[in-house]
Amino acid sequence: MVYADDASEPISSEYARFQIKYDMFFKDKTIFVPNDISVGSLANFDYFYRNIAVNPDSIIVNVDNDDCLFDVDALLKIKKEFDCGADVTVGSCLRLDKPLKRYHVESFKECWKRNGDNIWLHPKCFKRYLCNWIQDGLIRDGKFIGVSTDYAIMLPIVEHAENPRQIKNLIYLFDPSKENSTKILKYGEGKPLEMRRFLLERGRKDHEKKVVAVIGDGNILPESEEYKAAKSLGRALVDSGYKVQTGGLGGVMEAALAGAKESERYVHGTTIAVIPSKDANDANEYADVVVPTGLDIMRNSKVVDANAVVVIGGGAGTLSEISIAWQKFKLIIALKGFGGWADKLAGKPLDSRVRYPKVEKDSIYGVMTIEEVLRLLELNIDKYDRKHSAIKWRKNK
Repeated sequence: MVYADDASEPISSEYARFQIKYDMFFKDKTIFVPNDISVGSLANFDYFYRNIAVNPDSIIVNVDNDDCLFDVDALLKIKKEFDCGADVTVGSCLRLDKPLKRYHVESFKECWKRNGDNIWLHPKCFKRYLCNWIQDGLIRDGKFIGVSTDYAIMLPIVEHAENPRQIKNLIYLFDPSKENSTKILKYGEGKPLEMRRFLLERGRKDHEKKVVAVIGDGNILPESEEYKAAKSLGRALVDSGYKVQTGGLGGVMEAALAGAKESERYVHGTTIAVIPSKDANDANEYADVVVPTGLDIMRNSKVVDANAVVVIGGGAGTLSEISIAWQKFKLIIALKGFGGWADKLAGKPLDSRVRYPKVEKDSIYGVMTIEEVLRLLELNIDKYDRKHSAIKWRKNK
């Protein structure tokens, strides 16, 4: 447990310090972070996830100092959801200022369309690796955001979560503090509403920027023509308004991200690395967002979770990614001229299944130039929108 005391009143600070130092339960399980001056909740959270909770598989449970988990089995109920595949959970909570009101999350998808929905619900719980999507999103105009802080944290996390859930049981007591009630005066009349609008608009823009995965040889040298082509491709993709996602290691993966960062349209958060280990430091230096899966070769399924996939060269690992992308109904484009599976499969369907009945000659599209890649993306990326669902065996009855 980590307890951050943000320069609270002496009686509160000393009580917490005493409990953590002498209580048999807390003293060996708690990291105490005392602040001499108040820096705000987001500054404390930013320090926490960057420097303390560094294990990507950790489950982060947020509890405000003036609130509590009032169900004795709250943590067990939260963990049960994560054991069943959740990567984010919210709520449910009892608000002391609105004790009869019950909150519901209509949907976690595109919640920015619904004024953020109720993704703020306490307790906010999520896997640590999802914090990598926050980047510098807690800061505006060089300062940590002081209002609408729940949305600042949760909008990027929920947007990139695969299985967010709402816990229906009331497990959290939410007591809005006097400090929260005076924030409108502190930050100026109308600021909370303006800030939420800013965060929602930022969430919309992030959602609408499509992601292209670039896959291929991982062992080529920077002076090779293949590396140079992948670098040019990464730059061209960002020039055209896309984000670039790779497996985050060397060769084509490194080149594509390096090129992406050279684009004049590059902004922080544009380059994404989905790596096989749990150690974010294993990613190449050009990755803004690192997703340390800990899945080893099984992480190939995550790499191709994008709006489209471009293949350059490639061996067995690339072939597995192509196969998964095909099964996941992705638009796949092979940039020819560098051998490997890109050249072998260019212009061919991977199997006989009909993925898109209305798409004539659906296949792994083969092209010779980056300009052709961009043209195919422009023409087809919105057509290839089918989602993979669970594999089911339809037995003969």
